Amino acid sequence: MTEAQAPRLDADGTLAFPCRWPLKAMLQAEHDSADRRQAVLDVLHALEGAPDLGGVQQRASRNGRYASLTVEVQARSRDHLEQLYAAVRELDGVVMTL
Repeated sequence: MTEAQAPRLDADGTLAFPCRWPLKAMLQAEHDSADRRQAVLDVLHALEGAPDLGGVQQRASRNGRYASLTVEVQARSRDHLEQLYAAVRELDGVVMTL
């Protein structure tokens, strides 16, 4: 996400919604498969509508134990953003969301 795409802040310093937000899921490498990545995208699609697939990034950790999947989502509100995080955290193989 470039600075021009960075989320806006309200006058009181809180996020202004709606906004684009990079949701990151950390997967155990043994669970990092196309099916697991697709499960994350499917959950986000169900709650958000079509995620920006051009904004999907995958990366392995330095030691290879974890893999991250970052997806840019359109968050409508803080509650909506929290719903997205909670749904992704419930998936098998997801050890953390950022």
